Amino acid sequence: MISDSQACTETSGCEWCWSASVTPSACYSEKFAAKFSSSKFLCDSHQNGPAADVCRDSTDESHCGAQSGCSWCCGGHVGVSCHCNSQENVVKLPAKVFTCS
Repeated sequence: MISDSQACTETSGCEWCWSASVTPSACYSEKFAAKFSSSKFLCDSHQNGPAADVCRDSTDESHCGAQSGCSWCCGGHVGVSCHCNSQENVVKLPAKVFTCS
């Protein structure tokens, strides 16, 4: 089992996904992740736009905030899960579930 986002992203056929209702974030096969609703899960394939790669590589709030075009978003029905997102993707997240700075 792959337990970190970088190793997951570097593994062919895998993508890292996180959700406000499922913690912790995890690595899934692309085929399995494709079935996730983008309103509940944010996976690497859902991250688009010029800042997506830079934001995805930010692993903490201070690094994320220092990157142009990135926002730190947290959500949690079960625990708290946070992730750095491009501004293009922040607008896709349900505001009732996620708080972004």
